[in-house]
Amino acid sequence: MLIRKVVFLGKKTIRETISRVIYDPSFDGADIDVYFIHSGDVWVVPFNFLEFGEGGFYFKGSFYPLYKILAIWDNFSRKFLLKRRDVSGAKRVFELDFYDFPINLSSLYSDLFLVRHFPLIVDFLDRKFRETLDDSWLKSLSNVETLSHETITLEVLSNGVLKGLSAVFVEDNFFKVIPLYPAFIRKDSLNQLKGSQKIVLGNFDMDYLVTCVFGKNFFCLSKDFRFTPIDELGLDRRIQVQLLNKILYFDASTGCVIGIRDFSSMLCMTPRFERVLLSKISLKSCFDLVNLYRKEDVEWLLERGQIRISDWDQLYLSQ
Repeated sequence: MLIRKVVFLGKKTIRETISRVIYDPSFDGADIDVYFIHSGDVWVVPFNFLEFGEGGFYFKGSFYPLYKILAIWDNFSRKFLLKRRDVSGAKRVFELDFYDFPINLSSLYSDLFLVRHFPLIVDFLDRKFRETLDDSWLKSLSNVETLSHETITLEVLSNGVLKGLSAVFVEDNFFKVIPLYPAFIRKDSLNQLKGSQKIVLGNFDMDYLVTCVFGKNFFCLSKDFRFTPIDELGLDRRIQVQLLNKILYFDASTGCVIGIRDFSSMLCMTPRFERVLLSKISLKSCFDLVNLYRKEDVEWLLERGQIRISDWDQLYLSQ
């Protein structure tokens, strides 16, 4: 059940701040962290991981009264929207549990759950590769296709909901695990999303999806796992420098950007962050980054084109 202004108990400033994040189009829950008390500890959780209801909120199936919230932080403005107590030393908590041996996560979790936690899976696999240099961690997820281009070799998941997740090797040395493509969910998965995600409307062609990694080694891949020389993208050197340590997803048929992923955190930029970067490098987005819609507008948006759900990571709709 979505939060309404009139149903909250507890301090007025808490419910006003939460309502502002949900209803004010200038805010995006994907940029917000919530600090709250759990068994004497202070947990910090992305706003969109919480399901708000009457008198409080739910996280991992447990109910917390509204007064348990100590602070609300906006990562975009780098300011607290609410701070009732010192929250230094807070523990960041997520919902995904991992194992110490290779296991097919698709047998344990739904596709939506895996897509939503994509950055955590990337981070986990990256650490396991560095610790063990054992590619069975990747092969346990789905079929793997090996691609080579000059000094770069990729082991890429070729099917399943995590398709495009890749282990990158440079001159036979492990470099990083990266997602080559955005994470897509089906239309019927939207109703399973909790919280109050904002949505942006776009228009792109999946057949022309190209991924460019701007890092230690520049390289591009098209949707069918073919390498594309980066010089053919028409991006001048100034733009390439601005995109260092970024993964750029774009529609090659129009030259418009579908999404930008940070190379270190593996999180896709939210609309507010993406809009700022694109304005600096004179590139256009496939999405309307100015107007943020609410989840209730999904049906209306589906009639008008592709949509991107602004979660703690960005989810893209596949019809």
